Amino acid sequence: MITLEVADLVVIASRTLGLDTGEVLDLLDPAAADRALALVRPGGGPGDPAGLAAALLHALVRERPLRHGNDQVALAAMLQFLGLNGWELDPDPPGPVAAVVAELAAGTLDVRSVADWLAPRLRPSDRAGTSGKEAPVRRGSALASRRPAGGGQRARGGSPRNVRLTVAAATATLLASIALYPLMSGGKWFWAGLGAVIVVGAIGAATRRRAIPAILCFAAMIAGEFVYLNILFARHWSLAGLVPTGASVHHLRLLVAQAAAETSRYAPPIPPRPGMVLVTAAGIGLVAALTDVLAVRLHRPAIAGLPLLFLFCVPLTTDARPGAVGGALVFCAGVVGYLGLLSAGGRHRLRLWGRLVGRAL
Repeated sequence: MITLEVADLVVIASRTLGLDTGEVLDLLDPAAADRALALVRPGGGPGDPAGLAAALLHALVRERPLRHGNDQVALAAMLQFLGLNGWELDPDPPGPVAAVVAELAAGTLDVRSVADWLAPRLRPSDRAGTSGKEAPVRRGSALASRRPAGGGQRARGGSPRNVRLTVAAATATLLASIALYPLMSGGKWFWAGLGAVIVVGAIGAATRRRAIPAILCFAAMIAGEFVYLNILFARHWSLAGLVPTGASVHHLRLLVAQAAAETSRYAPPIPPRPGMVLVTAAGIGLVAALTDVLAVRLHRPAIAGLPLLFLFCVPLTTDARPGAVGGALVFCAGVVGYLGLLSAGGRHRLRLWGRLVGRAL
């Protein structure tokens, strides 16, 4: 019998969720994974294929070794385990695979019930004779060769799903920032904010190539945004026009103080003075960083709508009164951006469930 190890589960999760190995390791509880996989090792559970597969699925769903996408990975791991040992789920009679997994997660099914459900649906795989040849591929660096074509490039440059989410988060932030248009005349603030969003998104994508904590990713984005704003507003006081210095930081502080004074002096729309443009661009960049971390790094695109909502609320705290048409267009732009972010976050998971359930039914 060919069993799965924790390293195999990492690779399965990487392929199933479209994440790099380092990102999977951030989500993984190795102890919980080892406890779940131990049930299908020799002497660890029932000997029949249905019982072993049911025990594996039940253990992975109940132990939850992954903080994100655990149920999908559990199903994929069970199918992989069956395939390696020469079995596959028979498409006839059909069975609600996703519903079974949901009931397992809710605790309404036990291992025996799942085994009874699986038993009539298992049949010898047409590739049973090749399972032994495929098994060594699971070990060591050869695991990477089982990824789809272009997998090596994905490992170096990040998964396509993360790229889509990064672009979706940046786009949602830009569309939400349009809500600030009644506060300031001209378009300098928007273009400065656009640059901040691009810098934050690029740094976020770069930090996700390595397994580092989310808080460090956020700190790197804020640091990159600060350097960008320093170059944009205080390059004459910076070292070589790039590196912040004490003089450049002092100049930025003066601009912030200038912006605070102008907000009490002028009624919206405020003239696009450097201080106001600086504060606006910094705020847009901060929202972009929070949205990126929540949606892409922590895989919570729905919660990422909270910082976007902040941009919508800022004009409400002032005397700015956008026209009916302008307000409607701004609202529609923000909704489109947020729905695009949700779509990018859920697209992979929906496609995953459709592929796995369709294969099993």
